[in-house]
Amino acid sequence: MLGLKKGTISFIERNEEWDNIAQREIEHLKVLFGPVAKDVQQIGSGAISNPSFRVKFMPILDIAVAVSSFDDVIDMEYKLKAHHIYHVYHKDDNEQLFFECRDMDAGVCTAHIYVVLETATDVIIFCNLKIIYLLIRTD
Repeated sequence: MLGLKKGTISFIERNEEWDNIAQREIEHLKVLFGPVAKDVQQIGSGAISNPSFRVKFMPILDIAVAVSSFDDVIDMEYKLKAHHIYHVYHKDDNEQLFFECRDMDAGVCTAHIYVVLETATDVIIFCNLKIIYLLIRTD
């Protein structure tokens, strides 16, 4: 199952369904953010679909949304909240705004959304990490 209850940490085997769930969530975010989103990508270890890369994962999607301005995102917080995407202010910094997708019925967080400026170093780092992960060979 995708998601963690607040305050818990768990690692599980990668579930092949995660790719489909991640793609649906990315498409949903593209619709919600509209032209504000310059790029939306799954990032982190959960983005690795190489079956020979055998590690356990936290059952939470990590997704980066690149934008031109944080102001545009702040203006749409009510819209995001209506879709169970909540701004977690204390995890913000000058480089990112942090959001969580929550499944209110199950009481779990299903995704971390990192909103970063399209010119920020974080976007480059996230994309480079994804490329490195995808290139890993464990044969």
